[in-house]
Amino acid sequence: MGVTLTAPGQALIARLQAQGQPLIIDTFMFAYIDGQDFTPPPSTTGVVPQAQLVHTQAIPPEFRAYVNPNQVVYSALLGSDIGDFSFNWQGLYCAEHNTLVAVATFPALQKKAYNPNTNTPGNNFTRNFMLEFSGAQEITHITVEAAVWQLDFTVRLKGIDERERLSNRDIYGRAQFLADGWRFTRQDSMYAFTPGVGYVEGIRAALEDPMVVAPATLPCDVYLDVCMEPQGSDVVTVVQTLFVPEGEAQADYTTQPPVKTRHYVEKVAHINGDGSIEDTRPKTPRIVPQGVLGGGGELVGDVPLTIQPGEENTILTTVGGQVKWVPGKVPLSADLVLYVRAYGDDTNSGDDDTQTGAVATINRAMAILGEYNGMGIYSATINIGAGVFHESIAIGAHSSMGFTSLVFQGKNADSTKITASRDDFTIYALAAMNVTFKNITVAGDTTIAMVGAYYYASLSFIGCRFVGPSRICLRARSAEISLYGNTKISGAFTESVFSLAYAAVAILWDAFEVAGSAKCFVAISDFSVFTTCHTYLATFSGAFTATRFVMGPAAHIYSGGRGANFLPGNVAGTVPANQYCIYS
Repeated sequence: MGVTLTAPGQALIARLQAQGQPLIIDTFMFAYIDGQDFTPPPSTTGVVPQAQLVHTQAIPPEFRAYVNPNQVVYSALLGSDIGDFSFNWQGLYCAEHNTLVAVATFPALQKKAYNPNTNTPGNNFTRNFMLEFSGAQEITHITVEAAVWQLDFTVRLKGIDERERLSNRDIYGRAQFLADGWRFTRQDSMYAFTPGVGYVEGIRAALEDPMVVAPATLPCDVYLDVCMEPQGSDVVTVVQTLFVPEGEAQADYTTQPPVKTRHYVEKVAHINGDGSIEDTRPKTPRIVPQGVLGGGGELVGDVPLTIQPGEENTILTTVGGQVKWVPGKVPLSADLVLYVRAYGDDTNSGDDDTQTGAVATINRAMAILGEYNGMGIYSATINIGAGVFHESIAIGAHSSMGFTSLVFQGKNADSTKITASRDDFTIYALAAMNVTFKNITVAGDTTIAMVGAYYYASLSFIGCRFVGPSRICLRARSAEISLYGNTKISGAFTESVFSLAYAAVAILWDAFEVAGSAKCFVAISDFSVFTTCHTYLATFSGAFTATRFVMGPAAHIYSGGRGANFLPGNVAGTVPANQYCIYS
């Protein structure tokens, strides 16, 4: 819509401002001008097209409002009692000075009135006309602030979005991806993007959870198509994946009217014919602030000491000719929480849930944990975000550092997954007491067990999933393993789901969904004096192929009176005779 102050309108404003007199615009005019071209600015002659006028309407004071000292807006409500006519011209008129102040032109609009004879519905229009000139509010004597319905913020908001995009582009250039953000990966036959953040032509694209995709043919190039797409009254970042034939370049493009959304296309990976991946993302290197540890623990930058060495504090020392921090046991004054995120970086401190605060691996969080002393009254939590963390975890006696408990908190079992990086185990605990895993999937084709607890270790799993294949799912030797919440166990286990020995205890609570196969569900080995499996508060569902249990001497299985065939499996277990075994 073209809007113009007429020449007589400009002259009237200048004269009234000079005289200190008010400008009262009190009339809306509507006209239909046949053959009018609305694309150039309207005529400034200020002549009212009397012969083409189709409607005039007074502007009450409450429909005159200001946006700011230099912008005022006038409104006309055309109800369903007004019509029928078409209009493609509207003007603001000052009756006191007989002056057409401003005009606007636009494509023709149809105004229909309600017809009670035929019960044909009419339509309603709200027409807003904004004037902008220096001192507009003062000269018009308007004291009412504009309501939201009187303003069209489209142009202003688009301008804000564009300025933000250009500011980002000044920083990140054509495209930059932070750390592992949007890294294209392959696991087995599955392809997925790693969560994180990237910028393409200044548009920030954030991926919270891994995104699985499937290329149609190989080899091919992988592109991200990024745009700001209208959704309702907002615009949001939309990212699409494009798989294109190898070497076939993709260019930015704009969609067809009326939306005309600009799309920016950036190559992020190449998939070879054998399925291997080449990462082509432009990556932003992590900036390490001066005076902190580098990735190898070295002190970065020559800065004066701000912390005094002491027995209970972090100290500086020289190792191999390099000045390095040697962590002492820093005493805590509150519970400790460390954050692990797929978009984190192991040079970070881990104490903040941000890209510059979170670490990238669970083992790095464990190393940081070792630098602190819980003073016997504080607990530690490692908060793990969405992603697949390919790393085996060895948990020592954290209680020696004074922590009352250690919690590994996942986002949810659907999105937080730990897989084995070693052949023998995924999680290994030795003399580690009061360790809890929440909302995590544990997986790994291991030669010993996915989870192993030894020598007075006590592990609890709440709302977790265990996914084979593996030799053994959960193994305890002189230790305790407890499972709570909705537990899911699936896959093939060449030995057993539970393997217990040497006074070990397994406690099974709540609902279990079990699917897959094993030699047996619970194996209590020979020489297993006082080894116990409690299942009396558990319920089981799902199809599982296995002998239900195998018991060694003096083993106990408690099922709460539900019989010897209560455990999952398709082959009954038997209680050995004359070996002091109990199944009750």
